[in-house]
Amino acid sequence: MIRYLAQSANSSICGPVAIINILKFFNFHVTKKSLAFVKYKCNYDNGNGTDDSDLSKAIRSFNSLKFFIKKSPKIELINKHLNKGSVVLMLTVVQDEKEIFGHYWTISNFDGEKYTCHNYHAISTEYMTEKELLDTLKQKHQDMPKAWFISER
Repeated sequence: MIRYLAQSANSSICGPVAIINILKFFNFHVTKKSLAFVKYKCNYDNGNGTDDSDLSKAIRSFNSLKFFIKKSPKIELINKHLNKGSVVLMLTVVQDEKEIFGHYWTISNFDGEKYTCHNYHAISTEYMTEKELLDTLKQKHQDMPKAWFISER
């Protein structure tokens, strides 16, 4: 069983954590030093997080991975790619008392009832119903939600 990574609460490291979880999903050798390497690849800015374009460049740097991006993805497309053995990296809206911001997290499986999600609520692995995912996808702000559909070449 894969041990996925979660960020600590109130941290802006969700982009690099999502990439580490993608690498784990595709059985890359991940060590303690891998997070620092991925943070560098993402041009991670402590406090401001990771920009979408830098996140895409970081994923692209792993030559055995390919992806495409879809704004406002439909649940049918997410299910289709999960069934093919892909992982879906999500950027969704989070709102706290002070601000609205984006959060990167991953979906690695759908068993017909629940989605297996990683770092959604800063928890390494948790499960989400289809209704919960649909509700998350309905929350719109700027260019969110957005999904990276990632598979092996």
